[in-house]
Amino acid sequence: MVKKFNIVNRGFMLFFFFFVLYFNNSVSANSDYIDNSYIITMKEEGVSGEISEELIHKFPDIKFEFMNDIGVIKIHGSNEEITQKVLSYINRVYAVDSVSKDKRIYIPETKIDNSKVDKNNFVDSQYKYFEFTPSLMPNGLYTRWQWNIDAVTANKKSYEFQMGNHEVTVAIIDSGIDPNHPDLKNNIVAGGKSFIPGDESINDNTGHGTMVAGIIAANGDLKGIAPNTGIAPYKVLNSEGGQSTWVIKAIIQAVDDGHEIINLSLGTFLSLKNKEEKALIKAYNRAINYAHKKGTLVVASAGNQGIDLSNPRKVSEQLGILNDEQKYAPGGLNSALSVGAVDKNNQFENYSNYGWMLDITAPGGDFGPLYEKEGIVDVRHLILTTYPTYLPNYIAENGDLPRGYEFSYGTSLSTPTVSAVAALILTEYKEEKSKNLSIDEIQNIMYQTTLKVGTNRKEKLSGRGTVDAYEALKLINNK
Repeated sequence: MVKKFNIVNRGFMLFFFFFVLYFNNSVSANSDYIDNSYIITMKEEGVSGEISEELIHKFPDIKFEFMNDIGVIKIHGSNEEITQKVLSYINRVYAVDSVSKDKRIYIPETKIDNSKVDKNNFVDSQYKYFEFTPSLMPNGLYTRWQWNIDAVTANKKSYEFQMGNHEVTVAIIDSGIDPNHPDLKNNIVAGGKSFIPGDESINDNTGHGTMVAGIIAANGDLKGIAPNTGIAPYKVLNSEGGQSTWVIKAIIQAVDDGHEIINLSLGTFLSLKNKEEKALIKAYNRAINYAHKKGTLVVASAGNQGIDLSNPRKVSEQLGILNDEQKYAPGGLNSALSVGAVDKNNQFENYSNYGWMLDITAPGGDFGPLYEKEGIVDVRHLILTTYPTYLPNYIAENGDLPRGYEFSYGTSLSTPTVSAVAALILTEYKEEKSKNLSIDEIQNIMYQTTLKVGTNRKEKLSGRGTVDAYEALKLINNK
């Protein structure tokens, strides 16, 4: 989920071979609103069955979606006139808090210019490219690239303590997962679902969700941070993006399905001053608070715009929006555990958003030290993770890696790192202490064992340090 965002889908520029992994986030553009679709937050954080039944009976031509547990209703009409009549009735008859147009949400953009990739960096001093089988190479064909996993697991020493299980699971609210990926399929548990109308498949057609999943639970040629942990895909994004209500509904569903952790490597900017977006902000907060009440930890990316999220007015100015106040959701909300990115040397990444609400950091990767001055991309500083086996890979193919693996970067990859460590902490505590942990207790263990981040910003704006699975698990075993 880089500098500025619009709605234009990015493809491949034949001459430059721009590889666009993700589609753009949009910043409060009117065209991001969903036609004839509104979100209503009620004053009470609940919608009774009687209200639901009455509205469905009275307006049979309107599509209603009721998020009863958080007091949110979505309505969608065939045209604006009919939709406004329904809104007017609901406002008049029931205790309404706020109304917003539903808004699109986009996969965070990270783009890599394939022509700038230094292919010499795929060469190992002992091996020429990848002209060998994985079994012939120490540590396998792919794991040599996983500096990010090694950084968080102390070169996989954390595996000696805990690798996870299917009793503690992570819900990945994203673009789906490749269900047949050899490194992931054994860890995909029941309970996933698509929230995209007309698309019941959990198949990932963008690659984003599969990349997120690999950081958490890959267990094959690649190893994730928690390689035995169960994961469940909740599909809310496709190549055109998604809708905020799909994300909100997926959060509630994942909680009700019993997942202990929710990963949100996505986000959108919402206006605090625009009445059209007030209900959306409240709905996100209510959904995350609902998760917390049920004991589910929500982990969300801070975003890749490289801006300070602390002051909504200044955020708006940095985005080029005048006379407004912008909030990043869900990763900029107080209710979510917000994750920023660090590089290979544990330095805070320039592209990562920051601010007082940022909680923690994890490896996100970047283009390497030569990019700024010479425009050269060094894949050794990017992150290799899983990718759909049915989609072409564009950066990894430079090193003759087969389909199913790709290099990328961003807070989208930092976030599942933290989700994975949270899953390991909870699993280890249950096994060693025969007790559960609260959300605060999970977070406190992570905070106590972080590695201090190098940054040129104020420390309080860069989180509490970089997550460390090995130190966190060691702390549990030493208590």
